[in-house]
Amino acid sequence: MLVKIKKYYPEVYIVVHDNLYKIRIPGIWNRKQGAILSKDIENAFNMKPLLVQKKQ
Repeated sequence: MLVKIKKYYPEVYIVVHDNLYKIRIPGIWNRKQGAILSKDIENAFNMKPLLVQKKQ
């Protein structure tokens, strides 16, 4: 997922929060912007948002 998105959002990075990996795109400051971007990514890449638990 990160590789596909990185082509269009080169500043994207991964963070670990509560044992989950999350992809962050700098410049998204609130839930409304995030929801719009998430929908755009879902439509453009034909993928649903996904959380993956960090292995310990």
